[in-house]
Formats: sequence, C-alpha cells, structure tokens
Amino acid sequence: MRIRRDLVAGAYYGVLVVLLLLALTGTLRTVVPGPLGKHLAEDSEGLLLALLLPLWIQYVRPRLRGARREWFVTGLAAAVSLAVGLWLFDGAEGVPSRVFTLNETFLALAVLVPYVQLRRPLPVAVPLALSGGVLLLVVLGSRTVLVTDLAECLAMVVLVPLGLDLVDRAVLDPTRWTPEVRRWSWYAFLLLAPAGIALLYRAVGGEALRYAIRVQEAFVGLLLLELYFTVGLSRTGQRRPAREAADAQA
Repeated sequence: MRIRRDLVAGAYYGVLVVLLLLALTGTLRTVVPGPLGKHLAEDSEGLLLALLLPLWIQYVRPRLRGARREWFVTGLAAAVSLAVGLWLFDGAEGVPSRVFTLNETFLALAVLVPYVQLRRPLPVAVPLALSGGVLLLVVLGSRTVLVTDLAECLAMVVLVPLGLDLVDRAVLDPTRWTPEVRRWSWYAFLLLAPAGIALLYRAVGGEALRYAIRVQEAFVGLLLLELYFTVGLSRTGQRRPAREAADAQA
C-alpha cells in the first residue's frame, strides 16, 4: 500500500511539474498537439494549484498538526505566497507573461493554505461563508478592474472550500465519507462547466458569462486535486453505519 501510494504520488507530481514547465516555456503545444495541448497550455494557473496545494495537504499539513509551530509555519507560507503573488501581479519586471500570470494562484494560496490547515470537521457554515462571501464580492465588483484581473484567484477561493468541505471531505478528514453519486456528480460539473459556460456565452452573450469563461483554470486545478486524493490515494473516508446515516437524515 505504501509503495503504491508513493508511486502514484511520484507520477502525479512528476507529470504536473513537466506539464507546468512546458507550459511556462511555451513548448507544451508542440509536445501535446491539438485541442488538448492548447487547453493545457492555457491552464498553467490550474496546474500550479493542483501541484502546490496537494503538496501542502499531503506532506506539510499532517506534520504541522498539533505542533507548537503549526500556525507560525502556516502563516509564513501564506505570507510568502502573498508576497510572490503581489510581486507577479505588479508586473514583475523582466518576467515573461506566461510566468507572471501565475500571480492568481499564489494569491489564492495565501488564503487556501491557512484554510486547509484548520482542524476538521468544520461547521458547514464556514466553507459556505467563505465561498459565498467571495462570490458576493465578485458579483458586486464585477465591473472593477481588480475583480476582473483576479478572476481565477477568486474562483479558486470559491470552489476549493466547496470541493474539500462539502464534497470530498475525507481529503482533509479521513473519518468523513461522501456518497459516490455526489462526488462523481461534482467531478462532472468541474469537467463540463467551463465548456458549458463557453457554449452558453456564444449563444446568448452576457457580462456574467464572459467573466465566467476566464476561470476555467480553477475548475481544472480543483478537479485534478480531488481526483488525485480520491482516486489516486483512495481518500474516500469511512462509510457510516446504516443506523448512524439514518439518524443523520432524520
């Protein structure tokens, strides 16, 4: 089991590193031709999210849990992510555009790293409040330059709490379990929503749909993250006894 887990982890992180390097050097579309290469080349922010946040969840989070330095290290990681994100967002003189576009992932990680470090289980109100609050910010500030420029960042902060605390809860809390129908319906949504939004925008237009088209990286990154833990590492939680499940639904 340990060997399998290590092989899956090595393959997952190795492939993501290679894809990310190819995307940032502008050679991914040459190596992976056709529509797939085009989409992957445009999803570098999502690939970075799918690389860095799982690394924290899998290797750093469990080692810090309960330690005296837990929130010092977590705060430091968030501060570094914020600093890198702001540096890239400000233009990062001499840095190619393919690189400074990663500012949105680093800015999102400044929020998401402390969020995933919180002890589980969390009250449902917590992820709903974070995702709902950010979504409200997007709606109210949709015409502002800042909200427009940070579309992918804000989408990541909206989607990740929903994915990890309402769907795949066992990723952060192995005692929790989610019905497979809910999980795979969520994966289908993450996979199909970007294409559906693009088709709908072509048909009817609209400012909201035009904004939503820009955030496909968040969907891609979260889908890869969740599939890695649930399918790759089998983190699907512990099924509750039938009586306990019936009591919870009563």
